[in-house]
Formats: sequence, structure tokens, C-alpha cells
Amino acid sequence: SIVQLHKGWLAERLSDSIIFKSVKKVSSIKKITIPGAGTYSAGAFVLTVTKADIPDNKKLQNPSEEYVDAAQVSFPLIMRKWQSGDSFHPIGMRGKKKLSDFFSGLKLSQDEKKEIPVIESGGEIMWVGGKRLDDRFKITDSTTSTYHLTINDNGKKNDHR
Repeated sequence: SIVQLHKGWLAERLSDSIIFKSVKKVSSIKKITIPGAGTYSAGAFVLTVTKADIPDNKKLQNPSEEYVDAAQVSFPLIMRKWQSGDSFHPIGMRGKKKLSDFFSGLKLSQDEKKEIPVIESGGEIMWVGGKRLDDRFKITDSTTSTYHLTINDNGKKNDHR
């Protein structure tokens, strides 16, 4: 829970601590439309979308990169911050999950949640940047082409996991 304190300060209770922070901090993610392959800047983040061959190893070690089935992708993509009510189908889980519940399971603070980019395709969340791909966009045996997505933060790879 979060409590508004005096003169622009908040106190947030986490599972094992309480943190104090200024109210003035806002998300560095700006909502942008991505019309096709290329490199796009959204506030502090840069998203690169490239057409790619199917990778030999479908499990990537770098959480700031993801491959998606090109046949499932509908442009334009939207990159934005998460919103209340957002849900997706996390790869490795059954069914739909609210993004707020997903973030709670990761024990993220309110500020950390605001700094995770969400990538939409066709009005559906395709990738929670650096966290989890939506199951509907994963590479399968029937995949014939892919898009390689990379999110950078100020020129550095994000490690949101």
C-alpha cells in the first residue's frame, strides 16, 4: 500500500520494507506507434524491430531481447507503460493473467512497474519488455519467419528479470 505524506512524499510498503520517495517521479516511457521494422525511441527507451531468421536456440539469455512469430504480429505496434486492467497470456502459464497480478508475483514496487515497457500488437499485449512474452506470439514448429525485438535503455540493454 502507498500513503501520501507531507510536501510531495510517499511511503510505500513492500513485502519486507518501507520506502520513501518523491511524488514528482514519472514514468520515462512515452507511448509511441511503431509502423514497421526499424528503431524507435520512446522516452528513455529504444525499441528495435527487425525481420530475422528463426533462431537455433529459442530460449534467449538476454531478457531485453525476444523473437516473435511474424505471422502473429499486426502493425502498427504500440509501446507504452502498463495500465490498470491490462492482461496477457504469459508464456509458460495457462490462461490470461492481469499484469498487476503478474507484477505482484515478481514483487515489483510501484516505481518499478512504471518503468517496464509494454509492447502491443493488434490491441493485445505481445511482450512485457524484459519480463515475459505472450504465449500467442511465441515461435512454434509452424513458424516460418520472425521479428527480433530488442529494448535498450539509454544505450544499455535492460535486465528487467
